[in-house]
Amino acid sequence: MEISNPWFRVFLTLDPSAFLSKVHVPVLAMNGSKDLQVPADANLSAVESALKAASNTSYRLLKLDGLNHLFQHAGSGLPAEYGKLTETFAPEALSAMRDFILGLSWGVPGCRVKVHSAARGRAAQLRENGG
Repeated sequence: MEISNPWFRVFLTLDPSAFLSKVHVPVLAMNGSKDLQVPADANLSAVESALKAASNTSYRLLKLDGLNHLFQHAGSGLPAEYGKLTETFAPEALSAMRDFILGLSWGVPGCRVKVHSAARGRAAQLRENGG
C-alpha cells in the first residue's frame, strides 16, 4: 500500500482516543502480548485512559499471553509468521469474548443487552463443563 494513499494517511494519523472518550457502553479491549503491530501495554493503557475520560467504568482490558495481532499463538509475533500458523483464533481469546458478552446480560450498568433464558442456561452449562 502506498503511503500517499489517502486512507493510509488517515489510518496512520488517526487518534482513536477522541472516539473512545465518547463511548459509554461496555467495552472489551484485547491485545496479544506478541502483537508487534499494536503494542499491548501502550494500547491498553491508552484505551483505559480514554474510557476513564468518558467516565466509562464498564470495561475489561486483557493482554493475552503469547498471542499475535491476529490472536494466534505465535513464536515471534512477526507478520511474516502469520501464514505459517495453523491456528485461526486462540481458544482463550474466544472464551474471553464469550465470557464478556454473556456477562453483559447479567447486570452491567448501562447495558441494554437481553439474552434469552435458554442462552443463559447454555452459558451456565458451558461454564460448569469448562467450555
